[in-house]
Amino acid sequence: MIGWLVVAPIGLVIGAISWYVRVFQVVIFLSSAGLRRWLFSSRPGGPARRSRDWPQGARPIISTPPLNAAVLISYHPEYHQFDPGMAIASLKACVELGVGWLRTDIRWNELIPDGTHCDPKALEWYRSYLSAASDYGLRNMVVLATPPRSVLRQQSRGRLDAWGQFVRLVTGELGTLCGGYQLMNEPNNPIYGFFPPHDCATAVIEGASVIRSSHPAASVAVNISMDIWGWRKYLCDLLHSSATAVDLIGLDHYPGTWTIGRNAHWDAAVDIADEIASATPASIWFNRHLAIMETGYSTNTPLRSDNEQIGYFRGVQQVVARINSKPSRTLPLFGIYELCDGNSRALLDPEAHFGVMTSDFRPKAAFAPVAQMITTL
Repeated sequence: MIGWLVVAPIGLVIGAISWYVRVFQVVIFLSSAGLRRWLFSSRPGGPARRSRDWPQGARPIISTPPLNAAVLISYHPEYHQFDPGMAIASLKACVELGVGWLRTDIRWNELIPDGTHCDPKALEWYRSYLSAASDYGLRNMVVLATPPRSVLRQQSRGRLDAWGQFVRLVTGELGTLCGGYQLMNEPNNPIYGFFPPHDCATAVIEGASVIRSSHPAASVAVNISMDIWGWRKYLCDLLHSSATAVDLIGLDHYPGTWTIGRNAHWDAAVDIADEIASATPASIWFNRHLAIMETGYSTNTPLRSDNEQIGYFRGVQQVVARINSKPSRTLPLFGIYELCDGNSRALLDPEAHFGVMTSDFRPKAAFAPVAQMITTL
């Protein structure tokens, strides 16, 4: 009994601290996200089987209102099984919001499913989508990620060679439609990273070389998750090892959803903006640009309401204003994650509820305030 009386208060204190700094929340959210991926990972609907569903014939250039070239939004066509009708609806919603950039994945495992041979139907789907985005006045930031399983089974050099083949295919076939390339997605995140740190730097160098050889004006970006322990050291090591390959440093940050701890890390982003602004040629920050590539707030439970999402974006707007408060620290891109929910009917999984619209493109309460915010950034 005495032992229990000693242990119980300690357990309550540890539990209270864990709750306060969101450890339990993040563990529960990760578990729900993993469970949903496992249950629905085999759902059909890749781009190849929908390539013939795009409207045939030349599309007219769409007359669009002024779009903010400093704002980017992410959209995942796989949410709608690559349905061209839903993809076009996403472009119309982007224009309504007023964003200037569309960020979308070119999925390696869809484009080269066996790791060696291109699927021409998947390639045609991506070409149709990126072309339609350009017709709507949007610039395309493409994310090169999601390798096929056959590539993941290869050793270091073989995996890098396959990566080079993938980048060359995208730049050669789709490069005229792309204004920017993000090489991999959150390579410091163990869920998404597919190269160890040393090979990651090599992949960045080789990928950037391929891009710039044919499209020198395109931006080359990497994005780093600020919600992973040791993210700043990882970023510094990657920049040091990859020399001048990267010109755009993207930061992904989700305080309130994925961040453990009560405080956001936006001060660290402002510090990096300062370092870039004052960098000398000998610095790893020299001639770089900083972007907030991903940030958002998931409305995945009744306690995490649309009004909470509005408040989140108003807070982030102040962060952007801080970074832009000095002309030498102008933020070239602010990225909203994301356009629409992955599945508004999904239970608990935060990854299914980050949109400012529902999965069938009905605006949430945050849509109009975010559209207004975009006009001021």
